[in-house]
Amino acid sequence: MCEGTRMPVHQIVRMLANGDTVDSLLAEYPFLSREDIMASLDYAGLAEEQVTPIEVANLWWMRVPVDENIPRMTVEGLRALGQDVRDIRGTSNQGIADPDLWGLALAESRTLITTDKGFTECRLAPHYGIVIGRLR
Repeated sequence: MCEGTRMPVHQIVRMLANGDTVDSLLAEYPFLSREDIMASLDYAGLAEEQVTPIEVANLWWMRVPVDENIPRMTVEGLRALGQDVRDIRGTSNQGIADPDLWGLALAESRTLITTDKGFTECRLAPHYGIVIGRLR
């Protein structure tokens, strides 16, 4: 969000990408300032420069179970980097409830990779890591 507004940064960036100008945004959204728009573009640029999970995975070895919502190409990419990935698709654990998946990760000392934001509730308990990603 732009500070002091209810306008998400991604919305500003998308409107600019779709042809809106800075001046047209300022006219349509008088609570925005030119600095807000420039800061949004700067933030988007910084976010784009961040490394991807696959690049990070190449820095160290991980033991991970992946939730069913993680694309197979990510699983294969992690495996190609030598990571110990347990994909629960096609196993007796497919479709297990979130608490059971969390228990599996803990029992096997694994870092959970998921897109399920509900796992943020587990962050305060002792664990081996939680990676919550957003798919594009």
